[in-house]
Amino acid sequence: MAEISPEAAKKMATEMNEHYPAMVYAMTKRSGIIPGGFKISSCKVVAVDSKQCELSYVACKGDACSMPKKAIYKFYPPLNGSSVKMLQLQSRICAPKITWLFTKPLALLILVTCTLLSTLAMGLGVDGIMELLQTMPRLESKLTMVFGSAENVGLVVVFFWIITVVAHLIECCIAYRYCETTLRFSNQVASFWGILVFIVGWPVFEELKELVEWKQLHGKKK
Repeated sequence: MAEISPEAAKKMATEMNEHYPAMVYAMTKRSGIIPGGFKISSCKVVAVDSKQCELSYVACKGDACSMPKKAIYKFYPPLNGSSVKMLQLQSRICAPKITWLFTKPLALLILVTCTLLSTLAMGLGVDGIMELLQTMPRLESKLTMVFGSAENVGLVVVFFWIITVVAHLIECCIAYRYCETTLRFSNQVASFWGILVFIVGWPVFEELKELVEWKQLHGKKK
């Protein structure tokens, strides 16, 4: 695998800083060095080679900001110095992580809730929910006091399932559009973002929103 020459590395660092700020932000955030509760205020590529990228960043928590610090982002697999394509590299680095579904508490809560709603609404339907409640008299009694009848409980569950699907579908379309236009990700990565946003909505969409806002604030048209 060809190494990146010093001249090419310098050019690549400049190109990353000037035209791919979302990628620089993602590398800084995913370096694993940003303290909890801190947000990145500024970041830039200092040096790059085929194995890693050295970054300088400032992180803030409220009004308190750190002095410029160093972060290292390692490339897996290493870059091939003879054929580095920046858009492909950006898509690779900025791809969402499926582990977010389980490591983000809100995402996990939404995943479990949506799975339960889907099972009740799609698997059982209103009649099935009514039959299920009949096997749990105490729960049925409490819910019917609130909603009026077991049938109404079933209708409410189905209604909330439909609302959830529609809301997540809208977020999915917006996410894909951002990936395709503002961030210029590959179709594969854009679709992956869209799928994860459709599954849990906001917790993943928030991650994409950070990249979009950073690109809009710091990006230059190429």
